[in-house]
Amino acid sequence: MKPSQLLLITSAFFAMLVFTSCSGGSFLGINFSPPLQNDPTKVSIVYTDIENFWAAYDAGKQASNFEQLYFGKASSGLKEFARVRSSSVNATNIAALVSRKPKYFASIRPNTMKAAQIAAQVRDLFVKFKTMFPDAQFADVYLMMGGMSTGGTIANNSILIGTELFARGADTPTDELTAWEKAVTQPIDDLPAIICHELIHIEQEYLGMSYGNTLLGKAIQEGGADFVSELFVGKHINQHIHEYCNSRQKELWKEFSQVMNGTIINKWLYNANDASLGERPADIGYYIGYKICEAYYAKATNKQAALREIMSMKDPTAFLQASGYNP
Repeated sequence: MKPSQLLLITSAFFAMLVFTSCSGGSFLGINFSPPLQNDPTKVSIVYTDIENFWAAYDAGKQASNFEQLYFGKASSGLKEFARVRSSSVNATNIAALVSRKPKYFASIRPNTMKAAQIAAQVRDLFVKFKTMFPDAQFADVYLMMGGMSTGGTIANNSILIGTELFARGADTPTDELTAWEKAVTQPIDDLPAIICHELIHIEQEYLGMSYGNTLLGKAIQEGGADFVSELFVGKHINQHIHEYCNSRQKELWKEFSQVMNGTIINKWLYNANDASLGERPADIGYYIGYKICEAYYAKATNKQAALREIMSMKDPTAFLQASGYNP
């Protein structure tokens, strides 16, 4: 190979490396996700996407306006949200959504604009969490407007929140909402609860939680996030599920325990679109996992160690046995 050819190949290699690094993707398996922070005061809590959403809304509620003024000015968090929830977080779907639910969106607007106040509360919660777990890791938080399908998720070392599901007021009209939307939309004061729930998922990953691919493992993962976050915030995100399940706990456990070691989870988790649910709420697996973690915590003499064990579980079956849960 001639020196000039080698120089050309080498230059192309480094040019591609620089481009890939700046775009926040990966190169040869290297992950360029933003790093987690051990210092909660250094975490970014970003809510500019909410302001951009309403600018697009005011411009005419057309898909082209959302494409240009919302997604066109997206934070890195919104870009990631659009990637992992592409079927709902896109300009076409959001334009259709605000057209179908004009009263709902007009009503929640003032509450979504309280994001700055919520950000201060969340940072205080993160600081409180660190006092209990000095090695805790924290992720940047992005408050956005989604497609009314996901309250929160984590991706690319970031906490991504669909604020439109956490902005109801006492006078918010609900006649445009589906039964599931009526159940899961919550007041703006509950926004810290979903953020803390997602923070616990960050800790679970950091601590190496191994929940496997069984229904039991996934239920403990989700229910554990509800349980631990409730201890810090004073509430969890699934009160409506608990209201339904508390009086039915025995029969639900009997049903769950017969299938918990299998890998089919869609009758218990992430099943909001299941038309056969009837009055039964979606995501009852969260409740079962919560109750198992609650029982584990109640038995423990060292409560702080128990919380860490809930977040770092390695064997769902052994964890269930140790909890003694059996209603």
